[in-house]
Amino acid sequence: MTTFAYPNGNYDENVQHVLQECVFAGAVTTKKGFLGRDTPLMEIPRIGIHEDISNTIPMFRARILLEKF
Repeated sequence: MTTFAYPNGNYDENVQHVLQECVFAGAVTTKKGFLGRDTPLMEIPRIGIHEDISNTIPMFRARILLEKF
């Protein structure tokens, strides 16, 4: 599966169409969130993981499990 990351999170329907024509299976955005069953594969959200919130295991777990992103 080949995926694409939108530069700076910038995309629109035209960009998504071009990616699909180029046989990309999905693309990640800069939107915060989890991938769900109804999430369009050309609009996959992310969970930001930065040193200030993930430098310890408890902080990392809280970020993921409590959806505090």
